[in-house]
Order: sequence, then structure tokens, then C-alpha cells
Amino acid sequence: LTRSDPASLQNFNMLKRKGVTEKVFDQYDDFEIFALVDSALMELYPENKHVKDHHFRVEQARYRIKVENLTSERLLAGREAPEIKLETPSGEAVSLSSLKGSPVVLYFWASSDAPSRKANQQLVKLYDNYKNEGLKVYAVSLDKYEEMWKAAIRIDKLEWINVSDLSGMGSPISFMYNIPEDLPYIFLIDREGMIIMKTGKIQELEEPISRLFE
Repeated sequence: LTRSDPASLQNFNMLKRKGVTEKVFDQYDDFEIFALVDSALMELYPENKHVKDHHFRVEQARYRIKVENLTSERLLAGREAPEIKLETPSGEAVSLSSLKGSPVVLYFWASSDAPSRKANQQLVKLYDNYKNEGLKVYAVSLDKYEEMWKAAIRIDKLEWINVSDLSGMGSPISFMYNIPEDLPYIFLIDREGMIIMKTGKIQELEEPISRLFE
């Protein structure tokens, strides 16, 4: 890309160019470049259809990045975990805040996700070690199919609080907690409802959980 002439046709074509399987530049990962070209093009050709289309995509990316940054700040250690209230397989609505007074593992997973199913077994062992001391697990399934979700709960023997809105990764809860595509994803929450840490690995929970019960 030519930074000295951001409005050049070469730059505009490069941003739209595709490699073998995907775009060479991404409007989110390379937002600074897209915004630079957009600003220059809009100044010179504000009525051009292709320039206006590019500007619309840049503004969409700008809004999404802003929201994601705000979400990330809200999920830092020491912040209160945003409220969740979803239904269990039996239809009972259970809120995350109802567990205040106990340390909570907030666990995002999906029955169709192989790493989640492996992590289920690791978390079951960890939960068994601390459930009598008061540890709670609030497991949010990012599934779409109710029967698959219920079957996984039964097969993996997930004897904790299981909830879902059966909206998959498109769930508003997934957006609220900025959940990545790679599952599982876990938040450790203290007795007051404050976030202690977040991780994608069950084994990273063992030491901080043990400290909570010292």
C-alpha cells in the first residue's frame, strides 16, 4: 500500500483484493489502513458509489471495534460480571447473580465442539474437588439444538447449573461476554460477583480456585 497517496486507485484495489482463500487485508485487523484510505477517498470522491460502499464498511468496522473495546473493558478483572438469566433444560430460569456468596466458574461451551467436550471432563474433576466447599459452575451452552445439548449434559455427567437460549454463537450472551469462536471459554468469579480472570484452559483455573478456599 502507498501511504504517501492513500487515495490512489492502487490502494483501493489492494484493499478489495483476495488471496487464494481470503482477503489480503481485513477491515477489522487492518482497520487503520482502511480508515486512512477511506478518509482520503471521501475527501476527493464523496459521491462515487464504490467509495461510498467502502466508507459504509469502514463505519461498520469502526462501530464494531468501539463496541468490542467497551465490552473488553467491562470484562476486566475486578469488574462485576454482567448479569445472565437463562433457562435450564427443565425450563427453570436461573440468574448468575443468584449465585453470589459462592465462587463461580462461568463456563461457555457447546455440545458439538470437540475441545468443549474434552474440557467438560477436566472441569468435572475440578468441580468434584471443590463442590463440597461451595464452588458453583454456571455453564452456558452455545448450542442451537436442544436434544444435542441435553444429550451432552447426560453423557458427560454435567451435574451443575446448565443454561442456554439455544441461539448458538449468535446468542446475545456470547456478544455480551465477547466470547471467541474457539471454545470453551471460562470466567472465574469471586463471591461478590466480581471477575477474577478469564481463560480458555481449565487447568489455569486450578491455582486461583485453590486460593479462594484457603
